[in-house]
Amino acid sequence: MVMGRKVDRLPSVARLAGLLAIAVVASCRDRVPSGPGLPSRASLAVVPRLQPAAAGGGSTFISLRKVRGILAPLDGGPSSTAEAGFVNDTATLAFDVTFPGRSRRYSLALAAIDTAGDTLFRSTREITASPGASTLVHDTLKYVAPDSAVAAIILSVSDTLILGVDTLAVSAAGVDAQRRELSPLYIRWSTSDSTSATIVSSGPSTGRIAARDVDRVVWIIARAFNGVADSISMRIAARVARVHVVPDTLALLVGDSARFGVVVSSARGDTLTGRPLKWASVDPALVQVGGAGGAVHALAPGTTAVVATSPEGAADTAWVRVVSQALAVVRTDVSPKTVHLLGIGDSAQLVARSYASDSSLTPGHYSWSVRGGVGVVSVDSLGHLIALAIGSAWVVATEQKGTADSAQVTVDLPTVTLGAMRAGRRVMSGISTGHRGTGNAFDGGSRSSSSAPILRGCSCPRSLIIAPSATSSGARVKSASATRTPTRSRSWTSSR
Repeated sequence: MVMGRKVDRLPSVARLAGLLAIAVVASCRDRVPSGPGLPSRASLAVVPRLQPAAAGGGSTFISLRKVRGILAPLDGGPSSTAEAGFVNDTATLAFDVTFPGRSRRYSLALAAIDTAGDTLFRSTREITASPGASTLVHDTLKYVAPDSAVAAIILSVSDTLILGVDTLAVSAAGVDAQRRELSPLYIRWSTSDSTSATIVSSGPSTGRIAARDVDRVVWIIARAFNGVADSISMRIAARVARVHVVPDTLALLVGDSARFGVVVSSARGDTLTGRPLKWASVDPALVQVGGAGGAVHALAPGTTAVVATSPEGAADTAWVRVVSQALAVVRTDVSPKTVHLLGIGDSAQLVARSYASDSSLTPGHYSWSVRGGVGVVSVDSLGHLIALAIGSAWVVATEQKGTADSAQVTVDLPTVTLGAMRAGRRVMSGISTGHRGTGNAFDGGSRSSSSAPILRGCSCPRSLIIAPSATSSGARVKSASATRTPTRSRSWTSSR
């Protein structure tokens, strides 16, 4: 001791030993136990990936609810189970495991389950767990739904016709290679032209088609997850908004026969073909309507109206004046001068006109013939054309006094692009067609169809006079030489 100052005592050996023991205990508390005989711990984050569907496959009706995982040690022992919900087809499973030693091998089994409780995707793989936290594991789940073995798809409807703005229900059935039906069947629906028709899934293998008011041929395609597909062609028939009878006045002699042309159009202004029209004469004692659509037969002198009406109520009226004599013909004119038919069976109407020396219209008696391309097109006694083969020809109208005129007619194939073909059935990813349709329409007086003339680009006048036939005066109008109706067969039908 020093005089006047207090000297602190040095820590005792026992006190120093106690402080050191506390520090060691605190340090060990913060460390993961390890070493011989102590268990190791690992955390695994499993992110499943789903097998992508084949091009165009994968039903929009598939709705996954959760993924379930089982982690089982390969050397035996208890398994670990985890589940996670899907959010936009994404989910993450979390596993925490302990094991002896520095690593352990596990079998990881994953199953993706939809909202109906069915397992649609599965996977199994081996992983190695090592001590540590949040090890990320990715695995791809394979599609294992019952329809994964589908070998063929059969649609409930064949090629069909639907009116604009109408809807149509359709369903699909699937079979495997042994022709056993598979259920459930998950279908992705699509159309070749979504601007003309759309289809919405109403169930795993059912849908409803909604057509716009257009005149088109649209392909409806059903495709399974593995890419197997079937399709139908659907003709959309736009609703008739306007009927225009050409010409608006027709002059005949008693006993004469003639045919009106008609232009039918939609609300968009598109020319429509193959539409049923009901033809009626206001005074059947003067003019009789019968035979092919638009054909009239003069019975007695006078003037009366002929009305053409569509099922939608659109109508137009033309007048028929029955006369007793005609002026001498000095010139004959045929219109239109050129006609373009697309596809065998397509049709159009030619109109012949005769003029007197004062340039006024006068009745004429015509004989129609085909030159420079016999067999390409046929023409009847009233100027109605039907395409028979690909090529071109001249169609001549000769008036009985010797004057004549002609029109050039060309027949081409419609342009069709096929996206895919399977087992002879049409399966298409797209279609384009230049076909403008036929000039056929239903006879308003019966359920059968008959050929009605469609004037294509005709610049003929609104007044037309046709003379009686010298060889067939008083004869009935002949029916059209071609009759066609829309069918549900699997034959190709073009629209426009």
